[in-house]
Amino acid sequence: SSGPSPHPSPRPVATRESSHHVLLTIIGAPKGYRINQALRESILRLVSDSLDQTLHNNFVLVEVQYAPFASSFSQNDLSSGQNDRELRDNLLLPLRVRIRGPAQISDNVALQFILQAMERSNSKLESSLRALSGPEFQYSDGKNLLDFSFDRISADTYDSDELTSMSYVESIESLSSDQDEGRIWWIWLIVVLLLICSLCI
Repeated sequence: SSGPSPHPSPRPVATRESSHHVLLTIIGAPKGYRINQALRESILRLVSDSLDQTLHNNFVLVEVQYAPFASSFSQNDLSSGQNDRELRDNLLLPLRVRIRGPAQISDNVALQFILQAMERSNSKLESSLRALSGPEFQYSDGKNLLDFSFDRISADTYDSDELTSMSYVESIESLSSDQDEGRIWWIWLIVVLLLICSLCI
Protein backbone atom coordinates (compact mmCIF):
# COMPACT_ATOMS: atom_id res chain seq x y z
CA SER A 1 0.00 0.00 0.00
CA SER A 2 1.17 3.44 -0.80
CA GLY A 3 1.99 5.85 2.03
CA PRO A 4 0.30 9.16 2.68
CA SER A 5 0.68 11.70 -0.06
CA PRO A 6 3.09 14.50 0.83
CA HIS A 7 1.60 17.89 1.67
CA PRO A 8 2.06 20.40 -1.12
CA SER A 9 4.72 22.98 -0.30
CA PRO A 10 3.36 26.49 0.26
CA ARG A 11 3.53 28.81 -2.72
CA PRO A 12 5.99 31.67 -2.27
CA VAL A 13 4.35 35.04 -1.68
CA ALA A 14 5.20 37.65 -4.29
CA THR A 15 6.79 40.74 -2.76
CA ARG A 16 7.78 44.16 -4.00
CA GLU A 17 9.51 47.29 -2.75
CA SER A 18 7.71 50.59 -2.34
CA SER A 19 8.90 54.08 -1.43
CA HIS A 20 6.91 56.48 0.77
CA HIS A 21 7.24 60.13 1.79
CA VAL A 22 7.00 60.72 5.53
CA LEU A 23 7.32 64.16 7.13
CA LEU A 24 8.78 64.09 10.63
CA THR A 25 7.91 67.28 12.51
CA ILE A 26 9.90 68.17 15.61
CA ILE A 27 7.56 70.46 17.53
CA GLY A 28 8.78 73.13 19.94
CA ALA A 29 12.49 73.32 19.12
CA PRO A 30 14.46 76.42 20.20
CA LYS A 31 13.72 79.46 18.04
CA GLY A 32 16.30 79.68 15.25
CA TYR A 33 17.59 76.11 15.71
CA ARG A 34 18.36 74.18 12.54
CA ILE A 35 19.06 70.48 12.05
CA ASN A 36 22.74 69.86 11.31
CA GLN A 37 24.22 66.79 9.65
CA ALA A 38 25.08 65.03 12.91
CA LEU A 39 21.54 65.40 14.22
CA ARG A 40 19.99 64.41 10.91
CA GLU A 41 22.05 61.22 10.70
CA SER A 42 21.19 60.34 14.31
CA ILE A 43 17.47 60.86 13.65
CA LEU A 44 17.63 58.67 10.53
CA ARG A 45 19.32 55.91 12.53
CA LEU A 46 16.80 56.13 15.37
CA VAL A 47 13.81 56.13 13.00
CA SER A 48 15.29 53.13 11.16
CA ASP A 49 15.81 51.21 14.40
CA SER A 50 12.31 52.10 15.55
CA LEU A 51 10.60 51.00 12.32
CA ASP A 52 12.69 47.84 12.22
CA GLN A 53 11.17 46.83 15.57
CA THR A 54 7.58 48.03 15.19
CA LEU A 55 6.77 47.58 11.49
CA HIS A 56 4.15 44.88 10.83
CA ASN A 57 5.75 41.48 10.24
CA ASN A 58 4.39 41.39 6.68
CA PHE A 59 6.89 44.11 5.84
CA VAL A 60 10.65 44.46 5.93
CA LEU A 61 12.32 47.84 6.26
CA VAL A 62 14.77 48.46 3.42
CA GLU A 63 15.99 51.99 4.11
CA VAL A 64 15.15 55.37 5.63
CA GLN A 65 16.63 58.30 3.72
CA TYR A 66 16.64 62.06 4.04
CA ALA A 67 14.54 63.43 1.17
CA PRO A 68 14.84 67.21 0.76
CA PHE A 69 11.76 68.91 -0.68
CA ALA A 70 13.63 70.31 -3.69
CA SER A 71 17.11 71.33 -4.75
CA SER A 72 16.13 74.98 -4.29
CA PHE A 73 15.55 74.39 -0.57
CA SER A 74 18.46 74.47 1.87
CA GLN A 75 18.44 72.90 5.31
CA ASN A 76 17.85 76.39 6.74
CA ASP A 77 14.46 76.51 4.98
CA LEU A 78 13.16 73.47 6.84
CA SER A 79 11.44 75.30 9.65
CA SER A 80 7.71 75.91 9.58
CA GLY A 81 7.86 78.66 12.21
CA GLN A 82 4.20 78.03 13.02
CA ASN A 83 4.35 77.44 16.75
CA ASP A 84 2.13 79.29 19.20
CA ARG A 85 5.04 79.76 21.60
CA GLU A 86 7.02 82.82 20.58
CA LEU A 87 10.46 81.37 21.31
CA ARG A 88 9.92 77.94 19.74
CA ASP A 89 10.02 76.57 16.19
CA ASN A 90 8.73 73.47 14.42
CA LEU A 91 11.50 71.69 12.50
CA LEU A 92 10.60 69.68 9.40
CA LEU A 93 12.55 66.58 8.36
CA PRO A 94 11.26 64.99 5.13
CA LEU A 95 12.01 61.27 4.88
CA ARG A 96 11.75 58.61 2.19
CA VAL A 97 10.94 55.22 3.72
CA ARG A 98 11.50 52.15 1.54
CA ILE A 99 9.90 48.86 2.57
CA ARG A 100 9.36 45.42 1.07
CA GLY A 101 6.03 43.66 1.48
CA PRO A 102 3.32 41.58 -0.19
CA ALA A 103 2.85 42.63 -3.81
CA GLN A 104 -0.94 42.70 -3.53
CA ILE A 105 -0.92 45.43 -0.85
CA SER A 106 -1.37 48.92 -2.30
CA ASP A 107 1.03 51.78 -1.65
CA ASN A 108 -1.61 53.67 0.36
CA VAL A 109 -2.13 50.72 2.71
CA ALA A 110 1.63 50.18 3.05
CA LEU A 111 2.05 53.85 3.97
CA GLN A 112 -0.58 53.51 6.71
CA PHE A 113 1.39 50.58 8.16
CA ILE A 114 4.48 52.83 8.29
CA LEU A 115 2.61 55.70 10.00
CA GLN A 116 1.00 53.30 12.49
CA ALA A 117 4.39 51.81 13.33
CA MET A 118 5.83 55.27 13.93
CA GLU A 119 2.86 56.20 16.11
CA ARG A 120 3.31 53.06 18.24
CA SER A 121 6.96 53.85 18.83
CA ASN A 122 6.47 57.60 19.22
CA SER A 123 7.21 57.76 22.97
CA LYS A 124 10.32 55.60 22.69
CA LEU A 125 11.59 57.63 19.74
CA GLU A 126 11.03 60.88 21.64
CA SER A 127 13.02 59.51 24.59
CA SER A 128 15.87 58.49 22.29
CA LEU A 129 15.90 61.91 20.63
CA ARG A 130 15.97 63.70 23.98
CA ALA A 131 19.07 61.70 24.89
CA LEU A 132 20.96 63.34 22.02
CA SER A 133 23.16 65.94 23.64
CA GLY A 134 26.62 67.35 23.25
CA PRO A 135 28.38 69.97 21.15
CA GLU A 136 27.82 68.03 17.90
CA PHE A 137 24.07 68.66 18.20
CA GLN A 138 24.34 72.36 19.03
CA TYR A 139 23.51 75.06 16.50
CA SER A 140 24.79 78.63 16.39
CA ASP A 141 22.37 81.27 15.12
CA GLY A 142 25.20 83.82 14.99
CA LYS A 143 24.49 85.15 18.46
CA ASN A 144 23.77 82.17 20.70
CA LEU A 145 24.75 78.51 20.86
CA LEU A 146 21.47 76.57 20.92
CA ASP A 147 21.07 73.07 22.40
CA PHE A 148 18.75 70.58 20.74
CA SER A 149 15.45 70.24 22.60
CA PHE A 150 11.78 69.90 21.70
CA ASP A 151 8.28 69.35 23.08
CA ARG A 152 7.10 66.41 20.96
CA ILE A 153 7.28 64.86 17.49
CA SER A 154 4.72 63.84 14.91
CA ALA A 155 4.83 61.95 11.61
CA ASP A 156 2.56 62.23 8.61
CA THR A 157 2.69 61.89 4.85
CA TYR A 158 3.20 64.80 2.50
CA ASP A 159 3.10 65.72 -1.17
CA SER A 160 6.54 67.02 -2.12
CA ASP A 161 5.13 69.10 -5.00
CA GLU A 162 2.64 70.84 -2.71
CA LEU A 163 5.31 71.66 -0.10
CA THR A 164 7.83 73.00 -2.62
CA SER A 165 5.22 75.33 -4.11
CA MET A 166 3.82 76.49 -0.76
CA SER A 167 6.23 79.39 -0.21
CA TYR A 168 5.92 80.51 -3.80
CA VAL A 169 2.12 80.50 -3.59
CA GLU A 170 2.30 82.71 -0.50
CA SER A 171 4.65 85.12 -2.30
CA ILE A 172 2.36 85.30 -5.34
CA GLU A 173 -0.68 85.96 -3.16
CA SER A 174 1.19 88.73 -1.34
CA LEU A 175 2.31 90.27 -4.62
CA SER A 176 -1.21 90.14 -6.04
CA SER A 177 -2.54 91.88 -2.94
CA ASP A 178 0.07 94.66 -3.26
CA GLN A 179 -0.78 95.10 -6.94
CA ASP A 180 -4.49 95.39 -6.14
CA GLU A 181 -3.77 98.07 -3.54
CA GLY A 182 -1.67 99.94 -6.12
CA ARG A 183 -4.49 99.84 -8.68
CA ILE A 184 -7.01 101.15 -6.13
CA TRP A 185 -4.71 104.11 -5.30
CA TRP A 186 -4.42 105.08 -8.97
CA ILE A 187 -8.18 104.81 -9.48
CA TRP A 188 -8.86 107.21 -6.60
CA LEU A 189 -6.26 109.66 -7.95
CA ILE A 190 -7.93 109.68 -11.36
CA VAL A 191 -11.35 110.23 -9.77
CA VAL A 192 -10.06 113.19 -7.73
CA LEU A 193 -8.40 114.74 -10.79
CA LEU A 194 -11.61 114.39 -12.82
CA LEU A 195 -13.59 116.09 -10.03
CA ILE A 196 -11.10 118.97 -9.90
CA CYS A 197 -11.27 119.38 -13.67
CA SER A 198 -15.08 119.39 -13.60
CA LEU A 199 -15.08 122.15 -10.96
CA CYS A 200 -12.71 124.27 -13.03
CA ILE A 201 -14.95 124.13 -16.10
